[in-house]
Amino acid sequence: MASLHLEPSIPISSRYVAWSEELLHSKGEMEASSPRLKSRPAPAEDSETSLESLPSEIHERIVSHLPVRDAVRTSAVSRAWRRIWESAPGLAHDWGYGVDPAHADAVLARYSRPVRSFYFHLLEASFQRADDWVALLAGKGIQKLRLHFSQARDVGPHYMDVPIFSCRELTCLDLIGCDIPAAPISLAGFPNLTKLYLHGVGFPDNGVRGLEAMIAESPLLQLLWLDKLRFPEDEDVDEADGHGFEEWIIRAPNLRDLSIVSEYDNGWQIEELPYIETVEINSDNYTSNRDFVRLFTRVARVQNLILKMPERVSSALEGLSCSFENLNSLSLHTDFCFLSTILSIICLLKNAPVLKELFIEIFWDNLQYEEVGVDLLSAQWTDGPPLPKLKSVRMDRATCESNEMHFIEFVLSKARQLEEFRICADEDCSKSNEECLKPLHLRNPHNPTRFTGRPCAASTSTSTAPPRDQMEARHKRRSPSPDTADDAASRSPDSLPTEILEKIVSCLPIRDAVRTSAVSRAWRRLWESAPGLALEWDHGADPAAADAVLARYSRAVRSFRLCLYGVGFPENGVRGLEALIAESPLLEALCLDELRILEEDDSDEEFEFEEWVIQAPNLRELTIVSEYDYGWQIKDIPFIEEVKIRCPTFNWDFVKLLTGLARVSKLELNIPSRESNALEGLLCTFENLKDLSLCTDCCTLPNILSTLCLLKNAPSLEKLFFEVMLNGRQTFRPFVCIGFS
Repeated sequence: MASLHLEPSIPISSRYVAWSEELLHSKGEMEASSPRLKSRPAPAEDSETSLESLPSEIHERIVSHLPVRDAVRTSAVSRAWRRIWESAPGLAHDWGYGVDPAHADAVLARYSRPVRSFYFHLLEASFQRADDWVALLAGKGIQKLRLHFSQARDVGPHYMDVPIFSCRELTCLDLIGCDIPAAPISLAGFPNLTKLYLHGVGFPDNGVRGLEAMIAESPLLQLLWLDKLRFPEDEDVDEADGHGFEEWIIRAPNLRDLSIVSEYDNGWQIEELPYIETVEINSDNYTSNRDFVRLFTRVARVQNLILKMPERVSSALEGLSCSFENLNSLSLHTDFCFLSTILSIICLLKNAPVLKELFIEIFWDNLQYEEVGVDLLSAQWTDGPPLPKLKSVRMDRATCESNEMHFIEFVLSKARQLEEFRICADEDCSKSNEECLKPLHLRNPHNPTRFTGRPCAASTSTSTAPPRDQMEARHKRRSPSPDTADDAASRSPDSLPTEILEKIVSCLPIRDAVRTSAVSRAWRRLWESAPGLALEWDHGADPAAADAVLARYSRAVRSFRLCLYGVGFPENGVRGLEALIAESPLLEALCLDELRILEEDDSDEEFEFEEWVIQAPNLRELTIVSEYDYGWQIKDIPFIEEVKIRCPTFNWDFVKLLTGLARVSKLELNIPSRESNALEGLLCTFENLKDLSLCTDCCTLPNILSTLCLLKNAPSLEKLFFEVMLNGRQTFRPFVCIGFS
């Protein structure tokens, strides 16, 4: 979506006048200043090229993309613009925080079109204005409504009026800090609603039944966020077991994103959600009879799961038989104090065969009373496959207690494809970095971003910090027993399987991998046989280091990337390069930068190369930067993604070239200067092209037509960048100039 930004330091009227005059009359000024050219008379009617002469629908289109405040300010541009904003279609009435409600009143009174979007952050003194706005917006077909109420702690929430249920065209409703009344009969929900955000919202009249009816009567709902809601039943909750709510059901067959964050378990249940993708469930007090097996069975198709683990005497997931075939990302807020909690985590991992990311944030409400060893954890996973796709594990606020360390070792033994295991220790952890990392056999002082002993600046936490007394209680936990210390000492790096050690080393940069030789005797030659080690050195590395590594590395080098800069082919010219590329069938990235193909006696610009072909069926990235066009052509490249071609001298068929690159998603290109449109006759469509960078000028009509042809054939384009070449003079006069900034 285009946007027009108005700079307050320059009035919009003078800005556009200056801009249009400069573009429309620059040629006449140049002609008048030249002694060899005769000046031409000015146009008879300047009004034909003025901003006011544009069709009104273009004016309205420009204004509709502005923030509402800037849209209203356009009335000062000229007489023709005075009332344009009042009929600009789709103008978003998003006011935000700290605005005088009288401004919104005045704009709503004059705006003649349907209001599709309205957002206002209300302070306590203006709460009542919301009810008047809602009644008005219901008649204007409001689709996206966001009302946020801010009040002091001793002030009750605003009680909305019934007209909120008259907004039948709503597709998005976002409410913070208010109470919703009981809905009239047959108006409980919103038939077009797809997104519902409720934060700190109360249902004083009909409690959970009111929310249940609102959800059930919104059949198109795809996103539902319920955060810290308030119900009359809250007063009857038994804090010992969380009971107090009658059971109610979330019926939303099209739901894709569900988030429930609450202090108490409000008694909700879920019908099967066939399209669910993301689920977050976080309650401080689950009821003792909450059936988690039933819950997870209903969301078995989830892709991203965020869960605060329940504390139970026995495993909350015992008997779970469903498999999470789509689960890619799992985030858990838990502790490792009880065997039952750890067994629930193991059950989740065991039933997630395609899991790629695991995040665990530890909260400490209890002391570690049960010792859970690696053997016990492994015994729970005797009949299932390992974690074949797990790539990344992160643990935040770790205390490095024995159960945590055992769990980490267990995950390492199951995740054979693991690429990153990051630990951020809690700020109150009494152990040093070395003490935290030593039991894991992952000490790596040269890579602190991956293995961290204390929370770093980039670390984030999504849950509320525990109360201060709970944090202090952690310092009173029992010290490890001698048996525990002996058990930890027995798990030295030498005792781990060689394939696990090699997997750890293979994930490191080449320099750090070689440095692991200093860890212990067992690690001394480990890097020499680590599979898939990337032999990549930064600029300025000593070539002798590469010689030594290549001489000792015993595995096959799998990575292949061809980048040629300033390379010459004196013996066989372009045919040598052609053969080199053709005989590299797995080539995925090719960079040809300022190659020396010309012989010294062939450096004349008139020299023409014989045609040769780049044949690389697996190519995904192609870069060609050269002073001359040395005759290359491209055979169809089905997997191409990124292309950069910079050549001031073009001699080839530009239409044929771009047809061979039709599947590209990112393109950087010189537009050739031709007497006619270089892309005339281009029929292919760049369905995947999202990022386009052009080096061109706007001095000739063929260049502009070539640019327009590219844009016309790129329906998915999201980003456009121009680098203007000043190697010519404008040879024609545009008939309309519109400026966006």
